[in-house]
Amino acid sequence: MKPNFPEIKIDEKFYLREIRVSDANEYFKYINHDLVKKYVPVNCLPQTEAKAVSDLLFLINLFGQKRGIYWGICTKKDDKLIGTCGYESWHRSHARLELVYDMSPNYWGNNIMHKALNIIIAFAFQTMPVNRIEAVTTPENLKSIKVLSKLNFKQEGVLRQFRYFKYNYTDVYMFSLLRSETIQDELYFDNKKNLIKYFHEN
Repeated sequence: MKPNFPEIKIDEKFYLREIRVSDANEYFKYINHDLVKKYVPVNCLPQTEAKAVSDLLFLINLFGQKRGIYWGICTKKDDKLIGTCGYESWHRSHARLELVYDMSPNYWGNNIMHKALNIIIAFAFQTMPVNRIEAVTTPENLKSIKVLSKLNFKQEGVLRQFRYFKYNYTDVYMFSLLRSETIQDELYFDNKKNLIKYFHEN
């Protein structure tokens, strides 16, 4: 049986919750902001709100289909979506997750993403059968590189022309964090035992 989606407190103002179709408008607006879309591949940018709905449905279904898990980063005051983060690729046979994240530039510089990612990294290592979390970023995305470095991800090298980006093939930096490189503080996750059972089932 699928457990309830884990909602997790970030701090007094923000929390992580399941993404909803009703978030599509906010998602569409911030993902197409000039400061955000410069780092997003063209084929990943929704050109219409209907496409934004489709993209969010893909992320929503990851949890139910045991292909990953993805959260909305939201304000507690009005439950507004300001970003997303999670694991959209889970290579179960290799115990490997790919970390992906984005956020409205209106909230940059407030340490929100760092805190959110720190929480979901602990979530992955505490509830999911994974050994490695990896993330890729383009060399010019200095904010993303800073976030990953602050989370103790190691830069492994350059993947040459790894992604089709802005109508051309581009290099990316590969970062990774291993289970053995983390100190797992005990964090509270609702229905933790059920989540462990759920993710460890074949």
